[in-house]
Amino acid sequence: MKLGELKTELLYLSDAHLYEFDANILKIIDIDEENAYFILNRTAFFPQGGGQPADHGLIISTEGKAKVVDVQEKEGDVYHKVKILEGTFKENDAIRGKIDATRRLKFMRAHSGSHLLFGAIKAVLGHIEYAGFEISEDKIRMDIQYPGKVTKEVLDKAEILANKVMIEDRPMKTYTITTKEAIEKFGEELSFAKELPDEILRIVEIPEWDIAACSGTHCLSSGMVRMIKIIGSYRLQENVERVEFLVGEQAILNALRSLKELDNISKQLQVEKGNIIREIGRIKKELETLQKENIKLRKEMAGYKLQDLVEKEQEQVGDYKLVVGEVPMLSTKEIVAFVKETCLKDRNLILVVGSYEKSAYIVGGLGEDVKGAVNISEIIHEAAQELGGRGGGGPTLAQGGGPMKVKLKDALSLAKSKIKQKILGK
Repeated sequence: MKLGELKTELLYLSDAHLYEFDANILKIIDIDEENAYFILNRTAFFPQGGGQPADHGLIISTEGKAKVVDVQEKEGDVYHKVKILEGTFKENDAIRGKIDATRRLKFMRAHSGSHLLFGAIKAVLGHIEYAGFEISEDKIRMDIQYPGKVTKEVLDKAEILANKVMIEDRPMKTYTITTKEAIEKFGEELSFAKELPDEILRIVEIPEWDIAACSGTHCLSSGMVRMIKIIGSYRLQENVERVEFLVGEQAILNALRSLKELDNISKQLQVEKGNIIREIGRIKKELETLQKENIKLRKEMAGYKLQDLVEKEQEQVGDYKLVVGEVPMLSTKEIVAFVKETCLKDRNLILVVGSYEKSAYIVGGLGEDVKGAVNISEIIHEAAQELGGRGGGGPTLAQGGGPMKVKLKDALSLAKSKIKQKILGK
């Protein structure tokens, strides 16, 4: 859109704090009985664009009242989507427009905060480029082009700098200039999201901090932003980092919630807030020690359980000893190691052990003298199918599993039956 060639005069460009204005309806486009589009000769309603949502508010005439629910600009005309609340409207009606001031101020702070934060990240990293911006109800996102890694340390420094400039309450100047003049005057200092097609640019400048081509609404000074709080960042694509942040009341409430959570952690740990990190480090080391001891005890218990299984569940089948059973809450790795070691010690042993954690699994092994009598891989594969999965391995050591833990006993019973059939031939 080219400034100076618009059919609707944009009042917000000269005064972003204008919340009420008089105008005339140039055209009404009916949608249905309750909804329509109004095109006015002049408007203070900001149309959605540049990452900033549209203003909402009211349009009132002597004969009617309508709620503005969306605003869009197309080829110089600003379309106000309205829901008729009372009475009727007709073309050429004189109206009074009333902007939702709370919504406008929220978006002004968001847009102004983005300029403060962009300038801060630029101050920390050096040359960066603007790659996009969007305000949503719960957060603001800004995309920056930078070839290197944008670390949390970088963003922490930028957040402090942005808030410092905010507290200084620097003026936020807006003015128009030709594209050629802007490029000649500012060069690489000028930040913008896309190409610069306009013959005339609207510049937003925070002295000695940020200069940008931008048609959004902005605060009169940086102090009106109140606060900037970065809440996250991630790599959007190669060389593009997305930074998510809050401003104003949302930033303050977020900070207060964080402080409250910190107080709760302090009370739970029974330490001063300044000692929380050290206490967490101590607890982490203690937990790591306990986990190591737990693994050691678990292995010992597993050994006892598995050994007990071999001794108590042993059954003579032909010339071989057969052991089939379940030992719960053991990992596949633990069972494989035990089966392998036990079958090496006992040449006549056929051992099949089942267990489960997130899923069920079965491990089977043969002693040296059982080779050729049974192909344990085939047995385990059939048993694993009962669990809704599959198995594999060699003829003397195999494993399998599946998600159906409730079928583990059935799978072990099938394995036992198949082994007996192979050995006894019936």
